[in-house]
Amino acid sequence: MTMRKPSRQLATVLLFGLSLTLWPRGGGADSTVDQPNSTTSDPVETALEWLGAARAKDAGKLMSLSRTPFVESRLRVDGCALKGRARTTKDMAKLASCIVRESLFVESIPDTTVKKYFVNWKVVALSDVEKSLRKLVAPLAKNHDLVSGDLTGSGVTYVIVLAVRRDGGVDAAVADVDVFE
Repeated sequence: MTMRKPSRQLATVLLFGLSLTLWPRGGGADSTVDQPNSTTSDPVETALEWLGAARAKDAGKLMSLSRTPFVESRLRVDGCALKGRARTTKDMAKLASCIVRESLFVESIPDTTVKKYFVNWKVVALSDVEKSLRKLVAPLAKNHDLVSGDLTGSGVTYVIVLAVRRDGGVDAAVADVDVFE
């Protein structure tokens, strides 16, 4: 039986009896995209593009701005069984669909083209991330820009942290959610 190696796979080596597959930087065989479809290299602008795609309920655009593996935490939609992790393109398509169906979150996102709504959004150090979210984004802090800000909608406030790759694309979206009356 001949095994064909995926086109993006660099090599497979045998090391101490273990098979090790090497992939180019940016993801494995099932990475969502080679280069995310962001129109900017600024991490805050990339984060706002991602939020804008969620606001527009455009799962395809949201997926194109995301990279796998992707982690989403505390944005929950009933019926989404992925538990916030997308390891493959297929998983990311399902997760993007779940995120755009999370109505309280989507409705709390103002028009991302109106910059006055996002003046407090900025790249933050891990030590400045809200304590409840720090553990979730700590593994990404070394090679990502952590972009954070607040979204307030009907009876809910989200403190959001998006992990934006330095070469573009969003790898994680985590939120601390406060519901008020």
